[in-house]
Amino acid sequence: MHHTVNRSSWFAIAVALYCLVSFNPLSANQITHSQSSTHQASSNWDSEGAADSPVGSGILQLRGNGINTDAVLMNTEIELDVNGLLADMVLSQQFTNTSDEWLEGVYMFPLPIDAAVHAMTIQVGNRTIVGEIKTKENAKKTYKEAKESGQVATLVEQQRPNMFTARVANIEPGALISVRLEIMLPVHFENAQFNLLLPTTYTPRYTNVDTPDATDITGPVAHSDDIAGPALTLNARIEPIESIFAVSSTTHKIEYNGTAVTLFDSPMDRDLVLSWPASSAQAVLGSVFTTDFSGERYMQLMLPPPSDTTNIQKSNRELILILDKSGSMAGDPMRAAKRAVLSALDGLDTNDHFNIIAFDNNATSLFSTALIADATNIAKATRFIRKLSADGGTEMHEALNFALKSEDPDRLRQLVFVTDGSVGYEDELLKIINRNISNNRLFTVGIGSAPNRFFLEKAAEVGRGTSLSIMNIAQVQEKMDTLLQKLEHPVLTQFELTFEGGDGEFYPNPLPDLYQDQPLMLVAKIDEAVTGINLQASQAGELWQQSLPIPASADSTVSSIARHWARKKITNLADEQRISDKPEKNKAEITNTALAFSLVSQYTSFIGVEQEPARPAADDLSVAHVANLMPAGAAMQSVLIPMGSAASDTLAALSVLFGAMGILMWWAAWKLSAMSIQPGRAA
Repeated sequence: MHHTVNRSSWFAIAVALYCLVSFNPLSANQITHSQSSTHQASSNWDSEGAADSPVGSGILQLRGNGINTDAVLMNTEIELDVNGLLADMVLSQQFTNTSDEWLEGVYMFPLPIDAAVHAMTIQVGNRTIVGEIKTKENAKKTYKEAKESGQVATLVEQQRPNMFTARVANIEPGALISVRLEIMLPVHFENAQFNLLLPTTYTPRYTNVDTPDATDITGPVAHSDDIAGPALTLNARIEPIESIFAVSSTTHKIEYNGTAVTLFDSPMDRDLVLSWPASSAQAVLGSVFTTDFSGERYMQLMLPPPSDTTNIQKSNRELILILDKSGSMAGDPMRAAKRAVLSALDGLDTNDHFNIIAFDNNATSLFSTALIADATNIAKATRFIRKLSADGGTEMHEALNFALKSEDPDRLRQLVFVTDGSVGYEDELLKIINRNISNNRLFTVGIGSAPNRFFLEKAAEVGRGTSLSIMNIAQVQEKMDTLLQKLEHPVLTQFELTFEGGDGEFYPNPLPDLYQDQPLMLVAKIDEAVTGINLQASQAGELWQQSLPIPASADSTVSSIARHWARKKITNLADEQRISDKPEKNKAEITNTALAFSLVSQYTSFIGVEQEPARPAADDLSVAHVANLMPAGAAMQSVLIPMGSAASDTLAALSVLFGAMGILMWWAAWKLSAMSIQPGRAA
């Protein structure tokens, strides 16, 4: 007799073989984000592995009417002019439609969270369109009508304070598109250094049912193996500075050209950081700048904190370390995060208590309650940390709620939250922190080459702590040492501010606590009669006071300080709204301020429309999306698993499971085939 294997048997064999060989741990060396035409609020996935260094930039990916073509991003250029505490930036991006179809281009791009986008133009062929600020609803309506009528149009919207979307409708085949944005940026100061941070890409956001706008913050992300896009060109002029050679970067290899810092052909796969030293007068005495603009007077202040902190008493403390081990942390971020937590453990002494909480879809704590930092417990913690791997979704609720439970009121309770912040439901998390922070202090440690700084900085602000970033493993020890020095106690708390000779409206309001080497930065609109500013605060229980004269307005043509004040006011109003139970609290005031100063906000957008239609009515319009480059060092692999992020161990388990199922299917099919065989007949 002979056995005939039927079709179901061969199918089962094929399934089994495919499942067993389809997963190769060595090939899980990239992070991608599953894209679909219909996005659910819980449909982001990623995985762990070793990452290669990307070498490209975004590509305008054309997907429509059956075509699969790429219109390459020709270049990204930044012209940066720094003047004191503010910088004016012109961001130019050029795209080429290499297809033979009319396109609508859609792309997402990151900016610093305190950036003020105040002007926009777009060049399509030989046509220039100047944008104007409108309410978000009116801008969307105008854009939709223009798109449908065949007019060239562009729309720039804010999705988050650090994430924006641009749409360009009716791009003709072969056209070159140039988008030009004018942006104001504040310069930051810490540890006697000025610095500017310019993001070039973003880590994909994990979304869930608490993310009502998931589709608006989800865009295609590609690995450098998939796209070969061009890179970033930068030309930065900085004043005042003793020498341009004093400018440095910990993230990029910069060059010097006369009086400017330059960058050529740089991969857009990480945040760019520029730093330069402050003069001794700036570092000790502080700086005050004033200007008149549109009939109003504005001022900006930078005041370093006291350098003498010897009278701050060390308190018995309880350190709670919260570690994100979700799939978006895979690769270098997870390795850096584990080193950061281990470094924090090294800073504990035997009078301290501690606990560790790790989370992905679920939260796990090392101990049920904080325990003394003796050798036995530190050893347990070290083993716990070293066994962790990046996998699963990014559900922060449970970890935060557990960590914020106050225990011993006699201990200084500090929470150190180590994460890339890659979530889309920031508002819900900030509400949790605001409701439960009590006497705790929350410090955030941003991990990775392009973390979500909006969440990281706002979480620390609401938690009355500070935020820092660790962009690569080599920075872990230095950055954690800096943080641990700040953890002891704020240098200045309970600020009060008054103006001499008049009144003013200042932001941020209220003024935050200050930690070691962290200056007070504020901006205000003041009466013409104001001659000085008085500050007082608490320093280790003692009264601290400082008075500064306000100089006469220097230049009535400078609008940067005024725009910075408007942006800070919008931020303050949005912060109040974010933790309120009223979802549209301050909407009218935010909208009016943004319109008055021509700023993009959550309620205002830039819209530009060409008057004459460009696309013939008979021609169809396809949609094109820009793919951002995945952050350097990250390692994910797209896999169709709902509610979170899957890493290599999950993929391996699934491969084994599906492989076993395939073998069982083959065995069942073989048995059925054998049972159906008829006795053979002799020749």
